[in-house]
Amino acid sequence: MEIIKLKIADLTPYENNAKEHPKKQIEEIKNSIKQFGFCDPVGIWGRKNIIVEGHGRVLALQEMGGTGAVGFLNEAEEAYPLPWVCVKKCTS
Repeated sequence: MEIIKLKIADLTPYENNAKEHPKKQIEEIKNSIKQFGFCDPVGIWGRKNIIVEGHGRVLALQEMGGTGAVGFLNEAEEAYPLPWVCVKKCTS
Protein backbone atom coordinates (compact mmCIF):
# COMPACT_ATOMS: atom_id res chain seq x y z
CA MET A 1 0.00 0.00 0.00
CA GLU A 2 1.24 3.48 -0.80
CA ILE A 3 -0.04 7.01 -0.39
CA ILE A 4 -0.40 8.78 -3.72
CA LYS A 5 -1.66 12.06 -5.17
CA LEU A 6 -3.91 11.86 -8.22
CA LYS A 7 -5.87 14.18 -10.41
CA ILE A 8 -9.60 13.83 -9.75
CA ALA A 9 -10.08 13.42 -13.51
CA ASP A 10 -7.95 10.25 -13.33
CA LEU A 11 -10.16 8.59 -10.68
CA THR A 12 -12.86 6.07 -11.60
CA PRO A 13 -15.87 5.63 -9.29
CA TYR A 14 -16.48 2.02 -8.21
CA GLU A 15 -19.41 0.82 -10.33
CA ASN A 16 -20.88 -1.23 -7.46
CA ASN A 17 -20.78 1.58 -4.90
CA ALA A 18 -23.95 1.16 -2.86
CA LYS A 19 -23.86 4.56 -1.16
CA GLU A 20 -25.76 7.58 -2.34
CA HIS A 21 -24.51 11.08 -1.64
CA PRO A 22 -27.36 13.57 -1.29
CA LYS A 23 -26.64 17.29 -1.69
CA LYS A 24 -26.90 17.84 2.09
CA GLN A 25 -24.18 15.27 2.75
CA ILE A 26 -21.87 16.79 0.14
CA GLU A 27 -22.37 20.21 1.76
CA GLU A 28 -21.45 18.72 5.15
CA ILE A 29 -18.32 17.15 3.68
CA LYS A 30 -17.35 20.45 2.04
CA ASN A 31 -17.78 22.26 5.37
CA SER A 32 -15.63 19.64 7.08
CA ILE A 33 -12.90 19.99 4.47
CA LYS A 34 -12.99 23.79 4.86
CA GLN A 35 -12.77 23.54 8.64
CA PHE A 36 -10.33 20.63 9.10
CA GLY A 37 -8.68 20.13 5.71
CA PHE A 38 -8.69 16.99 3.58
CA CYS A 39 -7.45 14.57 6.23
CA ASP A 40 -9.19 11.31 5.27
CA PRO A 41 -7.60 9.94 2.08
CA VAL A 42 -9.60 8.17 -0.60
CA GLY A 43 -9.25 4.38 -0.97
CA ILE A 44 -8.12 3.47 -4.49
CA TRP A 45 -7.68 0.11 -6.24
CA GLY A 46 -5.13 -0.75 -8.86
CA ARG A 47 -4.04 0.67 -12.19
CA LYS A 48 -7.50 1.97 -13.12
CA ASN A 49 -7.57 4.20 -9.99
CA ILE A 50 -10.97 2.87 -8.90
CA ILE A 51 -12.42 4.70 -5.90
CA VAL A 52 -13.53 2.10 -3.35
CA GLU A 53 -13.94 4.45 -0.40
CA GLY A 54 -14.37 8.20 -0.49
CA HIS A 55 -16.79 8.90 -3.33
CA GLY A 56 -18.49 11.66 -1.30
CA ARG A 57 -15.18 13.36 -0.53
CA VAL A 58 -14.23 13.33 -4.19
CA LEU A 59 -17.60 14.85 -5.15
CA ALA A 60 -17.13 17.53 -2.49
CA LEU A 61 -13.63 18.35 -3.73
CA GLN A 62 -14.93 18.64 -7.29
CA GLU A 63 -17.66 21.05 -6.18
CA MET A 64 -15.01 23.09 -4.34
CA GLY A 65 -13.00 23.40 -7.54
CA GLY A 66 -10.36 20.91 -6.49
CA THR A 67 -8.41 19.07 -9.15
CA GLY A 68 -6.47 16.55 -7.06
CA ALA A 69 -6.89 14.15 -4.16
CA VAL A 70 -4.71 12.07 -1.85
CA GLY A 71 -5.42 8.37 -1.61
CA PHE A 72 -4.23 4.98 -0.45
CA LEU A 73 -3.40 2.78 -3.43
CA ASN A 74 -3.55 -1.00 -3.33
CA GLU A 75 -2.58 -2.91 -6.44
CA ALA A 76 -4.50 -6.00 -5.28
CA GLU A 77 -8.20 -5.40 -4.70
CA GLU A 78 -8.47 -8.13 -2.08
CA ALA A 79 -5.73 -6.44 -0.03
CA TYR A 80 -7.69 -3.21 0.51
CA PRO A 81 -9.74 -3.84 3.67
CA LEU A 82 -6.94 -4.85 6.05
CA PRO A 83 -4.62 -1.85 5.54
CA TRP A 84 -7.58 0.53 5.75
CA VAL A 85 -8.63 -0.95 9.11
CA CYS A 86 -5.05 -0.52 10.34
CA VAL A 87 -4.91 3.09 9.19
CA LYS A 88 -8.26 3.88 10.80
CA LYS A 89 -7.17 2.34 14.11
CA CYS A 90 -3.77 4.03 14.07
CA THR A 91 -5.03 7.49 13.20
CA SER A 92 -8.25 7.78 15.21
